Amino acid sequence: MKITSPISRRHFISNTGKTAAAAALVSNVAPSILRGAEPASADNPIKVAQIGIGTRGMNLVRVAGSKKFCKVIAVCDVYKPHIKRGVELCGNPEVKTYTDYKEMLNDPQIEAVIIATPDHWHEKMLIDCVNAGKDVYCEKGWTTSVDAAKRMRKAVKDNKAVMQLGHQGRQLAAADAARDLIAAGEIGEVTLVNCGRFFNGTEEAPPWRWYGHYSIKKPELQPN
Repeated sequence: MKITSPISRRHFISNTGKTAAAAALVSNVAPSILRGAEPASADNPIKVAQIGIGTRGMNLVRVAGSKKFCKVIAVCDVYKPHIKRGVELCGNPEVKTYTDYKEMLNDPQIEAVIIATPDHWHEKMLIDCVNAGKDVYCEKGWTTSVDAAKRMRKAVKDNKAVMQLGHQGRQLAAADAARDLIAAGEIGEVTLVNCGRFFNGTEEAPPWRWYGHYSIKKPELQPN
């Protein structure tokens, strides 16, 4: 998915599945910048906050911080080594840090919120964000039940918020091309689909742990 310039804030939110973003309100009274037509640019970047800097959040904050039309101004996590990592990766040495996301949501400068926490937190955090006037990019899975999803959808609609769910794999150009080839019958009848994921590692890479990468060789990175 190619992002062209200039880019509207609404277009940015609706097309960030593979680049990771979100967004919000400038104050509790003024209409959201994202919901207007003002373009995002290096001189007028979308001000982003992120909740959760774990395994997935690490990648999201790095991408968000690397975009000229995006500036990460706050990171939040309950685990201090993750906060430290967020500061290092976000590209903004003056980024604010929080352990309480509700306190972070009081910042009127925040225009975007990325939620990259475990799934069972998504409902409460998303609803709190949109009620505070924030638009949201939320990682998959969206939530843990159909009822929770309905409450989240209602909150988004009631607040006229912009919400993007992070189904990056379904928005890749290669996936679209494969779908079109199959639909056109270009490769014949499909009788088997075999999917996999492979990636390289090093001896220095930390062991895999659910919702976090941290080395067992470094005591200072161990959870308290």
